[in-house]
Amino acid sequence: MIRKLRIGALCALILAAAAGGVRSDDAPKKDYVLGVDDVIEISVADHPELTKQLQIMPDGKIAYIEVGEIQAAGKTPAALAADLKTALERGRNNVQVVVSVITPKSLRVRVVGAVRSPGVYDYRRGMRALDLIASASGLTARAARVRARILGTNGEVREISLDDALSQPDGPQNPELAVGDLLLIDEVDPLANKAYVMGRIKNPGAYDLGDEGRGLLSILAEAGSPEPDAALTQCRVIRGNQEIPVNLMPALIQGKADDPVKGFILQPGDMIFIPRNESVISIMGSVARAGQYPLREDQPTTVMEALGLAGGPTATANPKDISVVRMVGSEPIVTRVDLDHIRKKKDFAMNIPLQKGDILFVPAKGEGGFKMSDILSPVTALFYLTRIGR
Repeated sequence: MIRKLRIGALCALILAAAAGGVRSDDAPKKDYVLGVDDVIEISVADHPELTKQLQIMPDGKIAYIEVGEIQAAGKTPAALAADLKTALERGRNNVQVVVSVITPKSLRVRVVGAVRSPGVYDYRRGMRALDLIASASGLTARAARVRARILGTNGEVREISLDDALSQPDGPQNPELAVGDLLLIDEVDPLANKAYVMGRIKNPGAYDLGDEGRGLLSILAEAGSPEPDAALTQCRVIRGNQEIPVNLMPALIQGKADDPVKGFILQPGDMIFIPRNESVISIMGSVARAGQYPLREDQPTTVMEALGLAGGPTATANPKDISVVRMVGSEPIVTRVDLDHIRKKKDFAMNIPLQKGDILFVPAKGEGGFKMSDILSPVTALFYLTRIGR
């Protein structure tokens, strides 16, 4: 009888995974490869408490209860499910895991400029520049009268000749695109006076420089606010083969009137690239919003500030035994933080600044703090991850 119930639960789980998430006509194929920003759902038969929706983090990993951080990007959902099954079966028998893609955000390419329908399009394996232009309903000018460039997600720029691509569709001037590529197409005309904003900003795209030119900050204001995970100190302006580093932090965040960025005038064809802030910390345990958070670039992020980002400790938290886990070489170093002591005694010596890769763990009431034995034991190495969101 129990076996029948488990089989029934598994069937229901699979049907739910098939019915939920993206529509069937939009659903990723079986060989879909997971990427950064994809939203997935992990379901485990007979264990509803293990069902979680997670977004793949910038480093390609997910943080899953009872498993910890595990690589997800670059794998198919079936391969990730197999890896999770192996990890979960260290403490359970015959676990059935299903990984479903809820929102496949990673498989996109973008085209802007001299096409009839600029915008974002679904990426297809083997897709070339001319395929993307065809998806955008074609050029608005002759191929010989446009300048085409491909901007990769890492900021690399490749210039191609669409005129040559049309004459040799299989040639190097019609290269295969990669996920996240942006195809920039400008009419070769003095009036085609545009600059481009890409990366971690609200409205990336092409912006008119006007007859008299425009400053960098003016274009950024039109493009909207930077994303919360934008690396403002690492912005760069790509001008031909030249890369000009630009620190946007003083002007945008600190409001410094004399910052030289305020006098930075853009030229036609300039590309402003704002990368993602890869300096992140993990906040886990009894907090309102466990997950990864970027460190501030303008000043250190302290324990109390980090807890604020995560919505603060929950009502069931034990604020007296918070742990900061930091890897020094191959050795984990655990620092105890008593949040009650900081608040009541106004003793901020414990309110230490966090570093890239730190783990901030808040235990629940009745639990001890993070122990070194939890790291040294292969079975309980990531015990604290089982307490996410409690």
